[in-house]
Amino acid sequence: GEISFRLFHDPEVIQQSFNSLINMAISIFLIIVIGALMTCWNYELSIFVFLVSFVQSIVVRKFRYPLIHYAQLMKTKNEKLSGNVIEYFGKIELLKTIDYENREEVKFRTSLLELIKIRLKEIMLTKGAGIIVSVVNNIWAFGILWYGGIKVIRGDLTMGSLMAFLLLSNNLYPCITSITNTVLSFQDVTVSIRRFFDFYAREPHICDAKDAISLSKVKGKVELCDVSFRYDSGPLVLDRINAEIAPNTIIALIGKSGIGKTTFCKLIARIYDPTEGNIKIDGIDIKKIKLSFLRKEIGILLQNKFIFSGTVEENIFYPVKNYNRDAIIEASKKAYAYDFIMQLPDGYNTKIGEGGVTLSDGEAQRIALARVFLQSPKIVLLDEPTSFIDLNTEAKIQQSLLIFKENASVIIIDHRVSTMKIADKIFRLDEGKIVEEGKYEELVLRDRVYKNLADDFIEQKSEKEKV
Repeated sequence: GEISFRLFHDPEVIQQSFNSLINMAISIFLIIVIGALMTCWNYELSIFVFLVSFVQSIVVRKFRYPLIHYAQLMKTKNEKLSGNVIEYFGKIELLKTIDYENREEVKFRTSLLELIKIRLKEIMLTKGAGIIVSVVNNIWAFGILWYGGIKVIRGDLTMGSLMAFLLLSNNLYPCITSITNTVLSFQDVTVSIRRFFDFYAREPHICDAKDAISLSKVKGKVELCDVSFRYDSGPLVLDRINAEIAPNTIIALIGKSGIGKTTFCKLIARIYDPTEGNIKIDGIDIKKIKLSFLRKEIGILLQNKFIFSGTVEENIFYPVKNYNRDAIIEASKKAYAYDFIMQLPDGYNTKIGEGGVTLSDGEAQRIALARVFLQSPKIVLLDEPTSFIDLNTEAKIQQSLLIFKENASVIIIDHRVSTMKIADKIFRLDEGKIVEEGKYEELVLRDRVYKNLADDFIEQKSEKEKV
């Protein structure tokens, strides 16, 4: 919501200012022309007019910084409110179930009242500046009549010349007023420009090195060499991880929640860079591989981040530029999504809503799996790929993964025993380290702790089967 506000609301404010800038340029041109004529007509009266204009510029400058402050405050509050509204509507079911609707309504109303107060202060400040500028302008008109009248009485200036000068200076007044109003209102635009470019001009932390390359062919060998990682200045999530994943194998990552399994996968996909150490694919540091090439060769399915709004077909071919319906159907069959897709009202052309709202979690997950199958990457990262799937479909997908590993290295975060059994190797993470690795049978025999973990999941599976 906050990002959306900066990318759409702030540019809209900037666009609306273009008309004011054009009018301001025309006013400046007219001031130069009229000022030159006034100076030629009577330089003494012209000096008085220019002095009054200088006083106006000082007044505007004094009001400029408070207006910038309120404009910044308004946008920050609006941005936060926009983010909260989008988040709350996204979690509307949770708010209903815990009876938080009234509380959030009160918070929303309070935020709106704060915005109104800030806006009123901004309006009063702008109006105050306008009144002062108007008073200064009236002083200028009075001054011309007073000083010019004295010169007429003395015989130094004719009445016709004074009236002509006064009419000429009156044409200057609207131009200066226009510029003054534009400058006062432009403080909001100034803040929008700063905010927009503060976000838009940011360089991503993860980017291509100058000598980045594309590999001619990817086999799928992955190596983690003394890899450590922490988020910002927090504690180490991964601590000196050393692991080797051979091509055409299935690796299962297991361990307690929050132990770093998903981070392990994100580092391989270079969503983050390690704090220390390096990761290699086929012996090449991934920092030296072009991101576009790396991401094309890595298929990743993160937990609960499956679906975009649009049709089923659009979701499946999303990462692929060149595709055909046959390939989409084949990928759907591998993910065991074909049958339920054909039962949808419009088949592959069915609109599934934001986040796949019209689908069950299991159906959304299978569509996301079909997307990975269609991509045909050499390295596949799956975070709980069978978490929302019934036991029958789980077995079918595991068979598909066995076929899939013929052309790719597959890394799965999954605690189901059935998944562990098809893995060529299991990595058990604890306290940021790989504390055990081996095949399922080896670990069960070797480690009582691991056996308890496996027994727990067997028991959970039995309960699900009973249900």
